[in-house]
Amino acid sequence: MLETDDAEHLQRWRPDPVAAHEIGLRPRSLYRLRERVALVDPAFGELPPHRLHAVTHTENGAALAVLARSGFAREDLRRSVCFHRGRRHDVAVPSLRRPAWEALERPRAWDL
Repeated sequence: MLETDDAEHLQRWRPDPVAAHEIGLRPRSLYRLRERVALVDPAFGELPPHRLHAVTHTENGAALAVLARSGFAREDLRRSVCFHRGRRHDVAVPSLRRPAWEALERPRAWDL
């Protein structure tokens, strides 16, 4: 599972076009990247949403594995919606609902 300190590693990988594509990084400051990594706990802990979702290429096994370990379940498959490097890609849309987040047995971001 990503921690906010991992944002510095992601920030260093961003200039690499292959890594940026695989991770789904877009230009942003380190502060915004940390905020993105720390999104799930504050979203459910401080705000009222019932559901969060992510979007990544179906070939991005690393991201899908992290999302699954974080409690996200595959919800949707969008076929041929992303055009990158001369070809179309499918994207997966996993989601995490509040009851699944509440059931996770792990420290929350504010406990660390």
